[in-house]
Amino acid sequence: MIGVRYGLRQGLDLTAAGFYEAPARFSNPGTAIDTGGAPASGTFTAETSRWGVLLGARWIHGLALRWFVGGEVGWSRQTFTGLDLVNVSDPTNPHTFGLGLADRGKSALLLSPLAGVEWQFAGRWSIAFTPRVQVLVGGAGKVGVVLPVSVGYSWYGL
Repeated sequence: MIGVRYGLRQGLDLTAAGFYEAPARFSNPGTAIDTGGAPASGTFTAETSRWGVLLGARWIHGLALRWFVGGEVGWSRQTFTGLDLVNVSDPTNPHTFGLGLADRGKSALLLSPLAGVEWQFAGRWSIAFTPRVQVLVGGAGKVGVVLPVSVGYSWYGL
């Protein structure tokens, strides 16, 4: 995740961020797919990744050691590629059913309430712990918990 914050006034920051989750391969054994005739059964494999953007605001209290609460709203896109069903009935010779499953993607509104603590040290540097809940509304309808620790650098005069 990479982002920027702008201090609108004392105690209120506006935020903008983008994130990318690198592709990860996964498998689901015991999957059955209806092929129009007899169902094909095996291990489903695919690769998934996700990216998105967020805009939000934080109410901040404190000086060197600060706590904050806020929220962000944004958009997320999750893709699934390399979808395949593998016949594993003979474990010594696994092979694909060759179903030609198409890649898929889902977009969703992203709501993210957050709260955390930040410590500013060495003048312009800070470290923050910002637990957040991410709720995907629509498309991919899921809830996740993100526990990021971030390092920041502040500049003044804008």
